[in-house]
Amino acid sequence: PVTIRYYDAASISDYHVKQLSLTDQLAKLSNELEINNILPQALQAEVRINTSFEGNTEKGISQTITLQPGINHISIPSEVLSPVRWMPNGWGKPALYDFSAQIIVEDKVVAQQSHRIGLRTVRLVNEKDQDGESFYFEVNGVPMFAKGANYIPQDALLTNVTTERYQTLFRDIREANMNVIRVWGGGTYEDDRFYDLADESGILVWQDFMFACTPYPSDPTFLKRVEAEACYNIRRLRNHASLAMWCGNNEILEALKYWGFDKNFPPEIYQEMFRGYDKLFHQLLHQLALILCFCLIHLGNQLGDGRIQIINQISALGRIGDRAFPLSAARQQEYNRHQRQYQPFHRMYSHGMSAHDMSAHGISAHSMSARGISAHGFASCLGT
Repeated sequence: PVTIRYYDAASISDYHVKQLSLTDQLAKLSNELEINNILPQALQAEVRINTSFEGNTEKGISQTITLQPGINHISIPSEVLSPVRWMPNGWGKPALYDFSAQIIVEDKVVAQQSHRIGLRTVRLVNEKDQDGESFYFEVNGVPMFAKGANYIPQDALLTNVTTERYQTLFRDIREANMNVIRVWGGGTYEDDRFYDLADESGILVWQDFMFACTPYPSDPTFLKRVEAEACYNIRRLRNHASLAMWCGNNEILEALKYWGFDKNFPPEIYQEMFRGYDKLFHQLLHQLALILCFCLIHLGNQLGDGRIQIINQISALGRIGDRAFPLSAARQQEYNRHQRQYQPFHRMYSHGMSAHDMSAHGISAHSMSARGISAHGFASCLGT
C-alpha cells in the first residue's frame, strides 16, 4: 500500500531497539532513533520510550533533547528486568515485547513508532569435531537442530499474496514442526507480514541478499545502487527476533566454479568475475550488515563459498580462523561421490544444502574491511 504522511515538526525516520546484553536477570538495550526535525530552527522535544509485555507496562523512560534542523541521532538506554526470552518453535513461547518511541513537542505527540521485539541470542557454532568442523545454530545458549525449508515467492505477482496466505503459510510451517526458513536469494525481500508472522511463530529466518546464480557487475554505479537497496532492507528487518542471519547470495560461487564460465569467457574476464564477487559480497554487503544490523553474517552463498564473519546479536565474536574448514578423508570421499551423482539435480532444483555440504565447500574467515563502500553512499545509508 501507498500512504502519505504529514508532519509539522519532526518525524522518526528509523527506530532500532539494539540488544546489548542478555541474561536471565537483565536485558540491556539501546533505543536508537533517527529523528528528522523538518523546521529551520532548533526544536526542544521530549523522547518517551515505553515497553510492555503481554499488556503489562514496564517503567517508561523520558529524555529531553534539542533537535537540530535536519537529521538527529539519539540513543537512549533501557533495561528489562527478568526478561522472558523469545524461543524457537517447539522450544517454548516466542515471547515478544512491545516497544514504542514518541516525540513530544509542547505536550503534543508529533511522531511515534513502535516495534515488537524478541529478546534472544543466536550464534553460529563452528568448532572442531571428529568430522572436521561443526556448523549449527545455538539459540539462547542451547544447540538447535535446524528443521526447515527453502522459501521462494508464493506468487509471480507479489500483490496477489494476501494476509490470509501468509497466515496459512506460517500455520503450515509451525504444524510441520519447522523452526527455520531460508528466504531464497533468487526471489525477493519479503513483505513485513512475513517477518511479523515469523516472529510470532518462533521461526528463525536465514535471509539471503537478493543475488543468485550468476556474476554481477561491480562498477561504482552498480555498487551504489546495491548499497541503497541493502541499507533499506537491513534497517527494515533488523528489529525482528526471527532474523537469524544474512547470507550473501544463492549459488553464485558455485556457478563461477562449476557452470562453465571458465570455458565461455577469456581468463582475464573470468578472473574479473571473482574480483567483482569479492567487492560485492566480501566487502560491501559484509560491512553494511555488520554496521547496520550487528548480526550474524554469512558472506557467501548458501553452499558456503569460503568466507564467514560471525557476529552475535549482542556482541562481536570475532574470526573463526584463517583457513578452510578441514574434512576427514571419508567425508571428502562421500562429498565427491555426492557431487558426481547429484550435481545435475542440485543445479536444477536445489536451493539449499546441509551443514555437511556447506562445510565441505570450505568456509574461511574474513577480516573486516570497508573497501568498496563509497564514503558518500555509506554516510547516506547510515543517515549521517
